[in-house]
Amino acid sequence: MNIATAGFFIGIFITGIFTSIAAYFLKESKVLAAFFTVFPTKILSIFILSFFYSNAGEINLELKTYTLYLYRALFILFVIIYGIHLIL
Repeated sequence: MNIATAGFFIGIFITGIFTSIAAYFLKESKVLAAFFTVFPTKILSIFILSFFYSNAGEINLELKTYTLYLYRALFILFVIIYGIHLIL
C-alpha cells in the first residue's frame, strides 16, 4: 500500500476515535472533551506511519529528524501567535 494512502486511512481512523471519545465526554466533562479534542492525533498518525514504513535501523534517525522539524514549526507558530496577541 502507498504511504500516502496508508497515512490517509490511519489518520481518519485515529482522528475518528479521538473525536468519538471527545463527543462522549462532551456532556459529562468539558475538560476531558477538550483534552481529547486537542490531542495531537496527526502526530500520533505520523509516528505510526514511521514505524510501518521505516527500516528497523533508521527509525530513531527518522523520528529524531521529524521531531526536530516539528519543534521548529511549533516555535515559529508560537512566535506568530504571540506577536498577534501582543498587537491585539
